[in-house]
Amino acid sequence: MFVVTVSVIVAAYNIEKYINRCIDSILGSTYTNLQVIVIDDGSTDATGRLLDEYEDERLHVLHIANRGVSGARNVGLDMITGEYVLFVDGDDYIDQNMIAEMVEHILDQDIIETTQYFANDTKTWRKPYQTSLKINEYDLQVNKEACLYLTLAPHSRLYRSELVKDVRFPIGLVFEDNHFVSMLFPKLRKVTKLDTEHGYFHYQRVGSTTMTFNDKIFDMLPIQEKILEDFRLNGMYDTYRLILEKNAVHDLLYSTIGRKFAHYQGQTDLLAKYREITSFVSKNYPEYVKNPYLSKKEKLICNMIMHSYLSSKVVMFIAKVCGY
Repeated sequence: MFVVTVSVIVAAYNIEKYINRCIDSILGSTYTNLQVIVIDDGSTDATGRLLDEYEDERLHVLHIANRGVSGARNVGLDMITGEYVLFVDGDDYIDQNMIAEMVEHILDQDIIETTQYFANDTKTWRKPYQTSLKINEYDLQVNKEACLYLTLAPHSRLYRSELVKDVRFPIGLVFEDNHFVSMLFPKLRKVTKLDTEHGYFHYQRVGSTTMTFNDKIFDMLPIQEKILEDFRLNGMYDTYRLILEKNAVHDLLYSTIGRKFAHYQGQTDLLAKYREITSFVSKNYPEYVKNPYLSKKEKLICNMIMHSYLSSKVVMFIAKVCGY
C-alpha cells in the first residue's frame, strides 16, 4: 500500500447530535496516516465543546465566526499538509476501511471516488451503480465525457492535493459543490471509481440543506452562471460545452423546476423564477435537445418545462404525486 498523508476536512455547524459519530468514524479508520481538520463554523450548540474533548494528535480543531460551509471548507483547504484531501460533512460518516481501500488504488490517480450510501434513522441504501464493474478507471484527457460519471458533490472521494491548491468554494451559495467539482474538469487526467461496501454514508437528516426546499433552491441558477462565466474566462468552454450543457439543463430544468419546485415551501414568485431559469437556458444552451448526454426522458421533460409554465406545473404535479 502507498503511504501518503490524507488530509480530511470537516465543516461543522450546530450538529451536536452527529459530530461524534462523524469524527469517531474518521479517527477509527484502519488507515491511520491522517491529518483531520475540523472547522467549527461558529456553532451555537455543543458542537465546539464536543470537538475540544478529543485528544487525538491527528485532530486539529479551529473555531471560527460563521462563514457558511464554503468558507469553512476554504479555511480547511488552506491548512492541508497531506498529499491527498478528503471532504466529510459533519453529519455524515465513513466506513472504517474506506480510506485504506481508496489509498490502495491511488497509483497516479487525480481522484479516487468511493461508493456513496444514504442513511437515515431507520435504513441505509444506495443509488444504482453505473456498471457492474468493481473498479472503473477513466483517462479524462482522452475521454472527457467521463466527467459526467463524477457526482458534483465534493465528498466520497480523495483528491490529489496539488489538484485543488488553487480551487476554492464560492461563498454564500448553497450549490457551491457544483462549481468546485466542475472547475476541476480541465485539471483531471486519471480518475478511479470504486464499487464497494466500504463507502461514504450521507446522512439524510430533516432540516439539512439538501432536504429543505426553500428559496435557496434558486441558488442553482447563479452557480450555473458562474460555472459558465469561469469556463469562458479560462478558455475551456468550447472543450467542455456538451458536459456543461448537460449538467446545467439537468440541474436547472429537470431537477430544480421539474422536481424541487414541486416541494417548494418558500415565498419567491415561482413564475418569475421559472422565466429567469428558462431564459438562461434559451440564451446559453438553445440546442440542448441535440446533446447526446441527455436521455430521451430528460429531453422530453425539459421540453415540456421549456414549452410553457403550465406544462411545467404538470411535471411538478407528477413529481409530487410520485414522491420524487
